[in-house]
Formats: sequence, C-alpha cells, structure tokens
Amino acid sequence: NLLLLFFLVANIDAQSIDSEQKNFPETPIIVSLGYACEVALAISELHLRKAAYPFDWLRTSFSALYAAIEDDFQHIFTEITLNEHNHIFDYYGLEFAHDSILKIDQEIDSNLARLAKEKYGRRAKRFIDLCKSDKKVVFIRYGIMEFQTLKEVAGAVRQQEMQEAIQLKNILKFKYPNLDFLLIVLSWDSDTEPWNIEGVRNIVHEDTSTTIKQILLELFLDLLP
Repeated sequence: NLLLLFFLVANIDAQSIDSEQKNFPETPIIVSLGYACEVALAISELHLRKAAYPFDWLRTSFSALYAAIEDDFQHIFTEITLNEHNHIFDYYGLEFAHDSILKIDQEIDSNLARLAKEKYGRRAKRFIDLCKSDKKVVFIRYGIMEFQTLKEVAGAVRQQEMQEAIQLKNILKFKYPNLDFLLIVLSWDSDTEPWNIEGVRNIVHEDTSTTIKQILLELFLDLLP
C-alpha cells in the first residue's frame, strides 16, 4: 500500500535510512535540477537527500542550468548582481534566492560573498564528481511555467519542455559519457502524453509539495533494486 509506505518512509529517521541504503549499493542518488527548491525540500523530508548540490535551493531557468553544466560551473557565483528583492544573480543567470551577502546598510559584504562563492564551488565540484562516478543518479527537474500561464500556451509549453529535456539529457551524456542516469521531468500539464524518450521520464504533478513528495516516494520505491 503506497500510503502506508509513504507514512513509514516519511517518518523514519535519517540514520536508519542511511544504514538501510548501505545494503543496496545500486540505490540511485536523487539530485534536484530545479527550477526551484521544492524538489530538494521533498527529497530532504523523505530523508533521501544525501548531499548538497548546486541547484538545490536556487531558481534556475533552463538556459542558466544548461550553461552552468556545460561550463563546468567555472563562473558560478561570479559577476553577481542584485534585483529589487536583493536576490542574487550570477554570471549564468542562476538566482540565489536563499543567500544573503548584504550588510545591515545594504552594502555587499565581501566576506559573506566569498563564503557563498566557496560554498557553491564545493557543491559544484560534488556535482561533477558524482557525474564522473559509477553511481546511479536520478536527476529531477520540474515545472517551467506557472499553471495559470500554462493554460494559455499549453501546446507550446509541452513542446518546449520536451525539447529542453532532450537538450539536458544530451549535454549530460556528452559531458559524462559513463554516467548511468535517468532524467525525470515533473510537468504541470495534465494533458501531456508520455514522451517515450530513452533516459527521460516525464511525470505530471499538481502544484503542492505533498504531491511532489508522493511522486518522489513512489519513484524511489520503483527504482530500488
């Protein structure tokens, strides 16, 4: 029963699930590719987040995501600018909505900026090292548009999501030819048909974190060896 399994996994402590996974060396590592923090939050609440990766808590347009991966994150958290909400944008256009590098007087604190750059450098290296490893990885990316907007341009969005998924799969295969991975795309559009793309699985979801948690739990159980 899926609901019972969801209750058990969602309430088990992290230490227990860590020790349990050590008995399954082929259990995949789940990594968020954005576009925002809901996927990383759901992974964390299910105790399936094993390490911090660069896109966990960012807002990432597809172009920024693609550029950072293609460029090996060489310019992550460089050439930073602030918007009217003091959210940080970097060279790639990645949005660091949960990081603060400002002093009380709203001036940029160079020490905080340095620490943040070092943090994302570590996460980027961890991402690259994982992609170069022999581990199984499941990348998850969701929703490129708000649901209200989607109704008006559903057909175009479906095509755009599929093309972006193909481009993302191709750059990962090109950069990391030995990587054993599956790309999951969580779609807003209930009319979306299965894409039938090798290495990619599209799943329709509703706009609630609980739904994302349920989808990820079912997915994880399906992927267990």
